[in-house]
This record gives sequence, C-alpha cells and structure tokens, in this order.
Amino acid sequence: MSKSFHILSFMLLFWLAFGEKGRCCRDEYPTHNYYMVSFAERRQDRTPFQKEIDAFWHDYTKGKYDCYPIYDVTGLRAYIKSLDDNEMLTYVKDLNEYLDICNEFFIDRWEYPDKEELAMRDSLISCLQARSKSYKGSRFRAQYHLMYMRCLMLLKKWDEAKSYWLTKGKRLPQSVYRSMMENIYAGALFHTGEMELAFAIFSRQGDDASIRWSMRKYRGLAGIQKIYTNNPNSPSLPYLLQDFVNNVQETIDQEHDDIPLGSENFMVINADDARRFCAIADSVLEEGKVTDPCMWATSQSMVYHLLKDHENAFSSISRALAFNGSARTKANCRCVNILIQSSSPDCDLNWLIGELRWLEAQCKTETSSDYCYSNAFDRIMMNSLSPMLHERGDENLSLAVDGMYNEITTQLSTSHHRSAHYDYEERGESTWNEDYQNEFINTHLYTMSASACEAYYRFITDTHPDAFSQYVCSRVFKDKNFFNDFIGTKYMAEAKFEQAIPYLEQVDLSYLSQLNISYYMQNRDYWQERWLSRQSKKDDYSKEGMHHITFTQNPRLKFCRDVLSLQKSYSKHSMSEKGNLIAYQLATLYYQASYKGDCWWLISYKNSSNPYVIEQDHAGENDFIKSSEVYLRSCLDTKDDKLLGKCLYALAFAATDNWLTPKDLNENGYFEEDQMEMIPNPMSEKYACLDDLNRYYESHKENAPAYMSKCDVLTKFRKMKWLMDY
Repeated sequence: MSKSFHILSFMLLFWLAFGEKGRCCRDEYPTHNYYMVSFAERRQDRTPFQKEIDAFWHDYTKGKYDCYPIYDVTGLRAYIKSLDDNEMLTYVKDLNEYLDICNEFFIDRWEYPDKEELAMRDSLISCLQARSKSYKGSRFRAQYHLMYMRCLMLLKKWDEAKSYWLTKGKRLPQSVYRSMMENIYAGALFHTGEMELAFAIFSRQGDDASIRWSMRKYRGLAGIQKIYTNNPNSPSLPYLLQDFVNNVQETIDQEHDDIPLGSENFMVINADDARRFCAIADSVLEEGKVTDPCMWATSQSMVYHLLKDHENAFSSISRALAFNGSARTKANCRCVNILIQSSSPDCDLNWLIGELRWLEAQCKTETSSDYCYSNAFDRIMMNSLSPMLHERGDENLSLAVDGMYNEITTQLSTSHHRSAHYDYEERGESTWNEDYQNEFINTHLYTMSASACEAYYRFITDTHPDAFSQYVCSRVFKDKNFFNDFIGTKYMAEAKFEQAIPYLEQVDLSYLSQLNISYYMQNRDYWQERWLSRQSKKDDYSKEGMHHITFTQNPRLKFCRDVLSLQKSYSKHSMSEKGNLIAYQLATLYYQASYKGDCWWLISYKNSSNPYVIEQDHAGENDFIKSSEVYLRSCLDTKDDKLLGKCLYALAFAATDNWLTPKDLNENGYFEEDQMEMIPNPMSEKYACLDDLNRYYESHKENAPAYMSKCDVLTKFRKMKWLMDY
C-alpha cells in the first residue's frame, strides 16, 4: 500500500471514476529480460505528487509523520491540537471525511450499494462540496479548491470539473494541489472525448496508471494505426509504440522459457502481427509525416531483432541512427543499436568499448523512478554480449563480461559491503560480506570446477593483446585474496589437497576475518569425531558474517597439510594397527569436512543447514561422506575392541539412506500421511550398519560405551528388530 493515504485514495478514485482498476504484475524472480524500448519515462513505482504531499506532512509535524497516516489519524489530531491549530484540525476533519467516502463507496466491495446507500453517498459528497466552496481563508485555499474538484469527480460531473479548472484552478499559484486539480481536469477531458489533451497532461505529469488505462483500447496494431491516422505526431504514440514492442519482447521471452519480466497488462503479440508492424513502420517513414522518425525506425529495428531477422535488424537500425528524433529517442536508438551489434559474432569489440562506457555513464545519471539505461545495459551485457562470446568459444571472456556487469552493479549499490572496505567499528561486529553472495558467484563460480575457476582467474589477471579484453578485465572483481582462497577451497572440495596448498598459502591471514564463515573457522575443531559430539546448534545463523577475529594460521591450509600427512603415513602402515588408527583419523577429518560435518566451512562458504544452499553449489565435489566410510571400513579388522566399536558406530551414523520404510504403500508406491506406520527395511545400508553395531552392543552389554547405550537410534532399532524377530 502506498505510504500516503491522501495520494492513494486520489489515484484509486481516479481509476475507479474511469470504471476500471489498473494492475501491474512484476515477477519477483531475477531476470535479465528488461525492456529495451523506452521512449516515454516509465515511473510505475511512483505515484504522482506522492513526494510533495509526504514532504508537506513531514515538515508540518517536524518529522513526527513522514506521510499522512494511513489507518488512524488520532495521533495526528492530537499533535495538531497540541499546536492549537484549529484551521488545520478542520481541514484534516474534511480530508478524512473525503477518505472515508472513498473507502466506503469506491474501493472494492463484495456487494454493490443499493439506492439508499447511493443517495446517502451523493448527499455526503454534496455536503463536503458545499463546505469546500464556503472556505474563505487563504492558507488552505488550494487544498479546498482541490477538494471541490474531487467532489465533482466523485459525482462524475465532468463538464463542471473542466469549467472549474479553467475558471478557478488554472489561476492558482503553482503547487502540488494545483497539479492534482489539473490531473482531475485531464480525466474530465478524457471522459468528454478530448483524449489527446488528456493524454498529454498524464504524460507530462508522469501518471503511468492513467496513461495505461486511457490507452487500453488503442494497444496493438489497430490502435496504433488509428491514432497515427488521426494525428501522426500524437503524444500517445511514444507510449503505444513502446508498449507494443515491449510486449513483442515479452511474448518471445516467454516462448523461449526465459524468466519473463511480467509486463503490466501483458498482451501476447504473435509473430505475424510483429512482422506487420515492421511493414507499417516502413509506410509511416515513407509518408514523412512524423517529427520523430527515429522512434518508428528504432521500434522496427527492435522487432526485427526479436524475430531474429538479423539482416533487416541491422539495416533498420542503421537507418534509425540517421533519423531525427527527441534526445530520449536518439539515446534509446543508440541502446538498441548496441544490443543488435553485440549479438553478432562479427561485432567490432573495439567500437563496443566506447558504447559501453557511454551507456554506463548514462546509468549513473538515472533517477530512482526511471531505469531505462540500466535496463538496457543489463539486457545487452547478460542477454546479448555474454551469450554471443560464449557461443563463439570465448568462454572466459564471456564469464568476464558477466563478472564486469556484476562488479559495476555492485559498485552502484549503496548497500553493498565490499570486504576491502569493511569497517568493524562503523558497521558492527558481524556484517555480511556480499562478495560471497551475488549473482555472479552463485551462477558461475560456485558451480565451476577448481580448474575452471583457476583458468578464469588466470584470464582476468593476464595481459591481453586486444583492447576489449583489457577493458573488460580492468572492470572485473579480481581480489587476489578472494580468488586464492576460493580456488584453494574448490580444490579442497575436490579432495585435491596438494593443488589447494599453493593457493591457500597466498591468502593473507587478515583476510580470513572478512569471510562470512570466519566465526566457524575459529571455533570448530575438525579433529573431534562428529558421530560422538556436535559442536553447534542446528541453525546457528547468528554467527554468520564477518567478525573481527585474529587468525594465527589458516585452518584450511592446516587441514590440507594434516590430511596429506596422515595419508602419507597411512600408505606406509595401512596393513598394521597403526594404519587402522590413522584410517579412523582420516575418516574423522573427511566427515567433518562434508556438508553434514561441523566443519563444512572447510570446503564451502555456506552453512550446510542454510536453505539457500543448493545441489549445484557442490557440483563436481568429492563425496567426503563416502570417503569417510571407506576409511572406516578399512579398519574393521582391527584388534582394538574400542576402535572397532567406534568404527561400527561411525558407519551406522554416516549411512545416509533410511533404515525405515512405510508399511502400507498403495499401488503407485505412495503412502497416506495418516497411515505412516514405519517398519525396518533390511535391504538398506543403514539397517545393515545398525545390525552390525547391535551385534557388537549385544556382546558388550556390561561394558558398552555410554555413546552406544544412550543412542536413541540404536535403542529404537533394537526394539523394532526384537518385534520383527518375535
């Protein structure tokens, strides 16, 4: 809901007075399919006049209220009374009565009002209208003129509303209230058939909701042709052309299973209509009646590009660049040209450097209400340039383009906590380092092999003979500590500890405190057997983030050296009791490093219990649990009875399948939740491990270790096995 009920109700009423509500559906999933064509500023997230009205209440209440209260004005009234401001108190009473009428009669209801209710509504509006007209003061003169026009709007007295604006409202000094009156006047124009004048006002005021609604019957080819025939330079044509082309884009994006952006009132445009539009654009340009031919040619170019008609797209955009047009149209044409050129394997990459620099500079000048350049930059980089480079075999350059885009958007984000600029005292004891949680690392680095990450880092740090590679690599994030730590960790995850060491050795110890897992690195011991104790609570998210910790050694580096030392020793003593002890130690270390271990941070940057950890994050990794089980089984021939008990217990703990199965399955292999009686499954690996452990326990009842006698899983297994045997 909008911050200010004052403005919200006005806009809702305006829509409802037209007889229909506008709706804007936005897909919440990440997308790079942003609209390229933007001849008219898109300000869908901003209600006209919102900022000015909110500023009024903020200033009046000295910051106590940043906007007009939405649900309850009791506090505001009390504040006004404390100022002994009776005139304001009266105005708020009248304003709230207007809002109550809006709430009661004009916002969606389950039932339509009956005749008596409608008569009562009109009576209330008429009384409010009379009070507005009788106001003789000067302080709220503009507000009460606006109130009077609002009442005319509610009563749908469009001719009177027009007359009131021309004789009263238009003569008022410039203010937000005068602008709101003009907006009602535009609605009255629309309802009395003067659509062009109405649209011009909506467009100038940035009232996107009214623009969309007033043009709803003219969307599509027939509407565009009708408007053009009546007025080749209608102020509505930039919106209609933009709407048409962007819906062509939306249609094609959805057909290709891309994540759609979610156009407001999305309209499917089939390929035949898209091609017909291109022919219409040719006719329009040949007639020479339009003052902005660049707009028509740019629209045509984008449609050809979307249809993958590359030859016509190139010739059309070349023509568009030479045409006259508004400054915004010419800039949009340049963006579309960059998109079309960058999609071709023959693109002049040296030329592209200057264009991308220009586009990035435009992004920095954008307001919070209009992201046409940012949207274009996004689609060009992620949906055109990067895929083109990938398809022609420049894999690392394609990755670097993605990395460049990620770095530029990171730098533009005021909320990003870059590790190199971390300030403990300013930001607190635990702050999230977003270098380890962004689209580039999630989509690419986490899913790549260690060698692929190594090749990418080598590429972005190498000297390149071509200017474009130099340009891209100069813009990517390539912090040496980040990549040395990341590549080393990737090699660890693949159990290639010797290859991990040279990278981990280059990581500054001071950098480790800037990892979001720094707390775990300092406070978890990988020598402790996970099956005998747990070092943390299940969901200890409060410990995640950067911590001001002084490391005297790199725990990951030490782990690699410890594992390699044990493996070297094991190769010498694998057939002896000493070898069995070493195997058990290796099993302990491998399991702790697994995603189920307390020391998951050894090979990962995300908590294993974190719901955002996905399977792809561990692609190509060694199965550390399986490696642990291999070492455990290798020492089952030990003569050390205590060690044997630990190994059997560890194997039962580590087995990942379920030793219980539903008793009653239907013909499809499913079971009802209310019939979940579980029985042992002797075919499961865990069942076999528990059975071995149970035999050991049976023979050691008198002196069984506490971790066995207190094990609830073993107790449950023994009970259910007894019932089965019985």
